[in-house]
Amino acid sequence: MFESLATISLLESLGVKICCVEAPMDLSIPESKVGLVNSLLLPEVENTRRSISTKNGMIQAAMQGYFLGIAPVGYDNFRTVDEKSTLIIVPEVGPIVKKALEEFSSGHFTAEEIRRKYFGPDSVRPVSKQTFLNMLRNPTYAGKIAVPSIDGSDPILVEGKHQPLISMTTYMAIQQALKRKNKIRIVKDRDEFPLRGLLICPLCGRISTASWSKSRNGNKYPFYHCLKGCKFRVPGNSANEQFREFLNGFVLKPEVYNLYKLVLDDLIKELDADRIKELKTIDSKIKELKKSIEHFDTQMMYRKMDSETYARLYNKCHHEMTALEEQRKFLFESNKETITNFKSALGVHSSLVAIFELADIREKKEIIGSIFPDKLTFHGNKYRTADAGQLAQHIFQDINTLEKNKMKKETISDLLSKQAPPPGLEPGTP
Repeated sequence: MFESLATISLLESLGVKICCVEAPMDLSIPESKVGLVNSLLLPEVENTRRSISTKNGMIQAAMQGYFLGIAPVGYDNFRTVDEKSTLIIVPEVGPIVKKALEEFSSGHFTAEEIRRKYFGPDSVRPVSKQTFLNMLRNPTYAGKIAVPSIDGSDPILVEGKHQPLISMTTYMAIQQALKRKNKIRIVKDRDEFPLRGLLICPLCGRISTASWSKSRNGNKYPFYHCLKGCKFRVPGNSANEQFREFLNGFVLKPEVYNLYKLVLDDLIKELDADRIKELKTIDSKIKELKKSIEHFDTQMMYRKMDSETYARLYNKCHHEMTALEEQRKFLFESNKETITNFKSALGVHSSLVAIFELADIREKKEIIGSIFPDKLTFHGNKYRTADAGQLAQHIFQDINTLEKNKMKKETISDLLSKQAPPPGLEPGTP
């Protein structure tokens, strides 16, 4: 409206006479400009009203589980028999997306490694780096619809009408993996260089690399060395042998292992007690929400509440109940996984050197990365590390200190998903 008035004023200043065809009026009369303002304002009000109605309609449809917008990778837009918008899995791409997301949720791979493996230039459906990161954060793959809130807070997740590709537990594990700072980076490498990418140059502080060097007689020898411009260079065989000796210092002694088994029994009891307490809190909230819904039903029955208000309040309570149920389910599964990871981690550290020797190059890098997340420095035929992983710190503390101060449950819960051994390395229970 304001733009139209400004344009009319500009034309009049240039000597152009304005004629209104549909509603004739003489703009030279000041009072006639009131009618002009009304003529310009009414269409704008109508457009705004339509925009609000459209937005409310889209939110209402999303609250009912229908998907509005462009389908994410692995899905295609689909119309139901009643012309409602939803999603359908693309047979050629959906299973690939499912496998990629589940593999990333393990926490052993970076997003870029998974993207190159499943969605590289030669794949069935190539995607960019940013697109894949958006896929990892998209709850649509877990069967949810993100409904934007009116007040600008976090969107509400509601149950979608489409078929999920992954479980909500997997989705939450993916979000945790995205937040994790110390991801284990697995680099395709040769067996002769298990420490490639894991050694810090003692001269310049950069991550060193490794390669073969040919002698005058034509023999090849492995070396760890820094990048161009730095003189750090150490024979690979010597560095590898020294690392095996260094690793012996992180083998769990039998008496400490047995003590940790006792600590674990106490931990299980504490986790169970906390879990029961949290479950009671969740059940109490669900009970209150059910009471609220019953109250809304009564209000609606006696016509003390209009249908629009009823639908909004009912949907809000229903979606909060769904979120609590998912939280309840995740609580069971995450605690079980925590205990399993801790048992596996203790078992690996009790036979660390033997497991390291039998592991392939990929598993060796995972073991090194899990114990030494801040990399290693090799200088003067000795290894140094700024800080071993938190689990290793707790495992190798003095046994007398351990007896006095048993590990707290929050310490283990926070550490184990990051420090657990790689799949396939779990030893048998002694």
